[in-house]
Amino acid sequence: MRMKKLLVFAVLSCLMFSCEKDEDEGHPVTIDGLKYYLYSQSAVIDWGNTSSGVLMIPSEVNYNGKKYIVKGMAAGAFTRSTELTKVIIPKTIDEIVHHVLNGMNGAISPDYMNPFAGCTALESIEVDKDNPFMCSVDGVLISKDKTRLYAYPAGAKRESYTISETITWIGANAFAFSQNLSTLFFRGTVTGDISEDAFEGMNTTTVIYVQQSEIEKVQKVFPGTVLAIDNN
Repeated sequence: MRMKKLLVFAVLSCLMFSCEKDEDEGHPVTIDGLKYYLYSQSAVIDWGNTSSGVLMIPSEVNYNGKKYIVKGMAAGAFTRSTELTKVIIPKTIDEIVHHVLNGMNGAISPDYMNPFAGCTALESIEVDKDNPFMCSVDGVLISKDKTRLYAYPAGAKRESYTISETITWIGANAFAFSQNLSTLFFRGTVTGDISEDAFEGMNTTTVIYVQQSEIEKVQKVFPGTVLAIDNN
């Protein structure tokens, strides 16, 4: 009987400890102007729409004496942060989640949507060179293996941009609100269809040049002019 009592006490103690340990998890908290959802040892940025100027996303945050590694960003985390000019992503972030709700990480894909859509002053997105998931080329956010384009900075001053031939996938809202581009070139091919929101809010006076095989795909998702690239 004594052994059973000790066992019950141990189980109850573990449960009490677990409840105490997880007290802050699954709840939104604001730290230095960014709202996070906290999990066991990680944090996901859920909202940062008041961000302005240069934002260096931290690799870790502390809350109630506990350290959390910043592992992800919600898809709309920085939507319409119109005063954000540059963002630096740490090596720890390895996913972009579709939504964060009621403490549940709603990840449906690590690359579902541009978290910076509507950041009309954003000129550059940079990534720590040791990030294993994503990187930056000319200020554009792409996958580490350079096959996926996640986010083009809407405030970039360039009037012409060439999507690398290695890119085979363009994410939702990737070029949202990019108003300065007059021409966009893409010499590669896309696997499957292009996201219907890939060019949402993009300046419709932009002329997009693509391979002959890609014209129909782009015309389905872009209301402006789509022409074949002259490969001569």
